[in-house]
Amino acid sequence: MSSSSSSQLTCFIAAEHSAERSLLRRQLEKRKITCFSLDRVATVSGPTVSVHALIQRSDFVVGILSSNITPNVVFEL
Repeated sequence: MSSSSSSQLTCFIAAEHSAERSLLRRQLEKRKITCFSLDRVATVSGPTVSVHALIQRSDFVVGILSSNITPNVVFEL
């Protein structure tokens, strides 16, 4: 867990690529929580973005689990 330099919290969302994150993201952002997830960061930073780095800079992690849990989501959690 990181210590945010400001009072704003940060969250890493671990989920399947096809998982719906928008409702969760909107609810967290209403509470002034900045969200990171591979679907958003990879398009901006490229494919070399590190899950470990995203998790390290987050205050907490939220996992969206489906009935077909894949190994990469389990690893992230």
